[in-house]
Amino acid sequence: MTYRARSALLAAFALLALGADPALAGIHTWDVSEVFSNADGTIQFVELVEANGGNAEGGVGNGSISSNTKVFNWANGAVANTANKKYLVATPAFASLPGAPTPNAIISAGTLPFFFQPSGDTVSFAVYDSCVFGAIPTDGVHSFDCVTNTTVVNSPTNFAGTSGSVIAAIAPGLVSNFQDGTLQNWTGGSAPTNIANGGPAGAGDRYLQISATSNFLGVFNKVQWSGNYIAAQIDHIDMNLKNFGPNPVSIRIMLLTAGCDFGGTLCTAWTSTLATPVSAGSSWITASFSVKEINLTRVLGSQSYAASLSNVERILIRHDDGTPNPPTSGVAVSATLGIDNVLPEPSFTVALAVGAALIGGLSRTRRRSRPR
Repeated sequence: MTYRARSALLAAFALLALGADPALAGIHTWDVSEVFSNADGTIQFVELVEANGGNAEGGVGNGSISSNTKVFNWANGAVANTANKKYLVATPAFASLPGAPTPNAIISAGTLPFFFQPSGDTVSFAVYDSCVFGAIPTDGVHSFDCVTNTTVVNSPTNFAGTSGSVIAAIAPGLVSNFQDGTLQNWTGGSAPTNIANGGPAGAGDRYLQISATSNFLGVFNKVQWSGNYIAAQIDHIDMNLKNFGPNPVSIRIMLLTAGCDFGGTLCTAWTSTLATPVSAGSSWITASFSVKEINLTRVLGSQSYAASLSNVERILIRHDDGTPNPPTSGVAVSATLGIDNVLPEPSFTVALAVGAALIGGLSRTRRRSRPR
């Protein structure tokens, strides 16, 4: 049996194992093109590319990827017109990020993190291609390009050709402006709602609204707004606020490390020493909250400022009048608050593209079962 025939037979067996009909949909010309992860591995994607100009490689719709410890299979049905297309496989948290193209397959939550990023891993597509990498960026902005072996600003693309670039951790350029109609991963018990009109720019300007009746008023984000604030050189956080009444509120921000879920007290929390007052029935105002140590009070835990701000799990925006309170307590109020254009500001301009020098010594190997 010739090498080419033997390779074709192996490919056919692989297709049958994946539940695809080799007569209807090829699969063997897809490569791993880009991998991305945030620091805790909850936000990851693997982008595949049809690398041989094959227009009948539709078996990717019933494909499989693996890392050194995990396997994920999907069965979405064969696709058509595949030449040079991309196919995007990602985690649920990635799918909810602003600017994220819709994944073609969602990695099961039980397999997260799918690949191991601190010391490197191998991500493979079926038996046809592998991307081997060392430590990759986890700054929420950069990814590893498996074709060029370089660090790049992430650019995930799905099969429909929709491309985007996401920010999955605190970084200059991040903004929560709610114009995409979602909550942009802000959540909490104060009924956060995306309002279609009436933001600072008027008609058509969306904003986030939270409400409380004789209860705590606040909202938090532990997706884009987690990360290393010191490495990102964040100096202060700005936002627009509007109090729709009927009572005045005093707004602080709080930065928390991991360990405070469900009322836990294992985290360290730093909050604004001075609150920003917003009068009842106010117009939109611009508020600026410093994250410098001199302007924060530690209200829970024992980690140093440097250790805490290097590993922020979430940011909390809340009403907290008087002496700063820990996250386990607060001040009840009846109020409705509008929030818009939340953005981190660096102490000086920091470029997003910091270059391939972030990582070095990365290697990539490929294994193929067929000639090109």
